[in-house]
Amino acid sequence: MTLPFGPLWEELAGRAFCLRRLELCYSKLSSALLIGMYWALWHIPLWWVTLNLAPNYRLPTLSLTSANVVAWSIIFAYLYNRSSRSLPVTIVLHTTYVAASSQVFAAIPHGHMHRIEISTVLSICSAAVLATRNRYW
Repeated sequence: MTLPFGPLWEELAGRAFCLRRLELCYSKLSSALLIGMYWALWHIPLWWVTLNLAPNYRLPTLSLTSANVVAWSIIFAYLYNRSSRSLPVTIVLHTTYVAASSQVFAAIPHGHMHRIEISTVLSICSAAVLATRNRYW
């Protein structure tokens, strides 16, 4: 149920409403970072409950996942602005991100934390590449 509708509502609120308002006062990169931090905080209770992790996995997983979400906020904002603020484009990417994330989280109970670590590093590198495009931001 959340797969088709979660990204729709989050993108309407996050990108179509908040990002536009924040970009009036802040740079595009700063606006994307603010949305990403909020997005991460918003999801922590959901991750805490649904992951049901062993105590030694909770903090590292929540930290890595939060960093991953902030990185993806930069990627989403970049794509949103570069596509002439096309909301369907970011909704499709967000839906794909949610589907892929569920596969990564499924590995945690089996002790495969390296999947989250690899995913986070790749996400941060991708966001950093986009963030260094000075003429855009």
